[in-house]
Amino acid sequence: MNIISCNVMISSFVQYGHPEDAVNLFEHIQNEGIIQPDKVTFLGITKACSALSDIGRGILIHASIICYGYGNDVVLMTSLIHMYGKCGDLALANEVLRQLPEQNAGSWNALIGGYAIQNGREKEVFDIFEHMQKQRIEADEDVYVTILQVCGKIKDAERASYFHSHTIGSGYERDLVVGNALIKMYAEIEN
Repeated sequence: MNIISCNVMISSFVQYGHPEDAVNLFEHIQNEGIIQPDKVTFLGITKACSALSDIGRGILIHASIICYGYGNDVVLMTSLIHMYGKCGDLALANEVLRQLPEQNAGSWNALIGGYAIQNGREKEVFDIFEHMQKQRIEADEDVYVTILQVCGKIKDAERASYFHSHTIGSGYERDLVVGNALIKMYAEIEN
């Protein structure tokens, strides 16, 4: 077994609904010292921990990521933010984002998603969005889709209009995914 075959197995386990097997394989290669994990390994394992909502293992994976020198990797840290949000630990999700030297719209969207989708704290999403803007991070289509979903979910017509104007100003209104999110948002508000 080499790192490529190991990563393929971990990713396949996660993709096909067997995240526990992915974590077990990772723990086996770690305990036996068979293979040194790489960035792809850690991405697969954080997805497995997210799928399992296993915060304990997630914290151990986070420590391993740091030990292997990936603590400043935006993609891995964003995956951890998502994992912590999915596991319900928004304090740790915030801490990872705060410590990230190079934040981007994806890392902020992972935090927004943690509040919006996983934990029922939808109204806090708007404060996070404002904070993101104060950090001079431009929202991308994924951020807008998440925000629009929240507006529809809580049936907030005033915020819906506000964020619709944001999508127009940023040029994302014509994006197919954002356009569909706008339609869905307004349909949810009307129901």
